[in-house]
Amino acid sequence: MATYKDQLLKALSESGWEQLEVNEEGIDWWGDEMWKMRSIREQWGMELYLTFLVDPLWEGPRKKSQGIWAILATSEFPTDWRQPHGKIATLSMAKRKFGPKLNAFIRDIHAYRIAQQRV
Repeated sequence: MATYKDQLLKALSESGWEQLEVNEEGIDWWGDEMWKMRSIREQWGMELYLTFLVDPLWEGPRKKSQGIWAILATSEFPTDWRQPHGKIATLSMAKRKFGPKLNAFIRDIHAYRIAQQRV
């Protein structure tokens, strides 16, 4: 079975995004990992960031990828998880119905990309 990261990357690829880099360092305690993505369709070259947010209520030691409660899409490198600049969309990682939530997240990212063509 594909992990949620595999499903996310596949959905993004099918929607016209490519992964440029994966950053696991230089992020505060609230960020487990950050992906830099680039559009390869509409608005070719547009970049965005996906940050895997750690549950702020997590207690004790945490292994890599453990305790992820949301994925945040932003147009700028995130410096704050509570009030991120350039917020595009958030994908809740609460159990159940990941597929529909993932589809809505991809639609929100696509809508943002299309809206930028008009700017």
